[in-house]
This record gives sequence, structure tokens and C-alpha cells, in this order.
Amino acid sequence: MIIKYHLAKVRKTKQLSLIRLSEKSNISKSCINEIERGKKKSLFEMICKPAAALDVPLSEMYSCEEEFVDKG
Repeated sequence: MIIKYHLAKVRKTKQLSLIRLSEKSNISKSCINEIERGKKKSLFEMICKPAAALDVPLSEMYSCEEEFVDKG
């Protein structure tokens, strides 16, 4: 995935420091830094792989329909 490169590029284009993006997104500076450096996967990447393995559309992973909620 190229999310790490895109995140860094957009952040820099908007002239935001890691600290400012951290404040605006409520995500720790270290977490953003690790995503940009490829040391940590983004949530999107963590959802894409299981969706592909389950052979379901990514949109299904974000479904709020009751049939997918475990009532156990």
C-alpha cells in the first residue's frame, strides 16, 4: 500500500507538522509518524487484507446492519 507516502505528501502539502496533524486528528504523533515510515499499518490496510481473504467487498466490513452484529 502507498498510504504512508500519500499521508506524508498531503500533510506536507498542507504544511502541517506531525504535531499539528496529531492535534487535529486526535491520533498520536508517534502513530502518524510510524504510519508515514511504514512501521505501522493504517486501519484501512488492516481492514483490506481480511476483507480480501474473506472475499467480501470492503464496504461490507463497514456495514452497520444488525445481521452482522454478534448478539451472543
